[in-house]
Amino acid sequence: MDTTLSIATDALGRTPNDLPAHRPMDDASRSWNPPGRLIRLLVAIIGILGTAALVAYYSAPYWMLPLPPDNATAAQVVAFGARYHDLILVDTWLQAIGALLSVVFALSLVHLAGTANRFAGRLTLLVGGIVLILALVEGAFALGALQAGANGHPESALACFDLNGVFVHVFLIAPSLFLVMGIALLDTRLLPPIFSYLAAGLGVVFQVLGVAGLFNTTALLVVIVLLMAQEAWNVAAAIALVVQGEAPRAAVRAELSAK
Repeated sequence: MDTTLSIATDALGRTPNDLPAHRPMDDASRSWNPPGRLIRLLVAIIGILGTAALVAYYSAPYWMLPLPPDNATAAQVVAFGARYHDLILVDTWLQAIGALLSVVFALSLVHLAGTANRFAGRLTLLVGGIVLILALVEGAFALGALQAGANGHPESALACFDLNGVFVHVFLIAPSLFLVMGIALLDTRLLPPIFSYLAAGLGVVFQVLGVAGLFNTTALLVVIVLLMAQEAWNVAAAIALVVQGEAPRAAVRAELSAK
């Protein structure tokens, strides 16, 4: 009897009933509260709008905003800015608002999945901030080139244009938002499991291509396909969030009624 009692108590003599309740991090989904229909719909709209803005931004050089060559002269950069002034402003706005909405969408998924306070969830917040900073700095150089050209400073415009072009590499070697978000969504019930694995996989490939792109321009072409795949993931996740949203709620209700 004494042996049993000693096993059932800790060093302070407390029994299991006296110990504070503790919920393991990997068991957080047991007390997960599925989001309501309105919240899911709003988050899905944010994700789709962010994707639409970024797709328009990525594709602009191919149909709306033909960029000068990488070795453009100062005169060419100034002429480009004067000719496409308003479109450059719209394109810069699309990048900024698209990045913001996409980061909010990722953070919303992690929050609704109940993993925002896990390590991977906190990393998602950190990487989301990095993505926003990079998008705004790139936009600042685009606007700087535009303003310098309009103010009669062609060399400054050329410098801003060259610095703006560097961000194609900076974005790729920065931490991948999809990678940390995918890890944060693992073992959660907000979306079907395939979404977390695909997000993490896309993030890993993105990081590998980012390093390869520093030494090989062919890798940068593959990145365009990868970016489109990430945007397709966002749209699919937004749709699944709305369409499949009632399934997790029904599962939780069934678990509660079974207790």
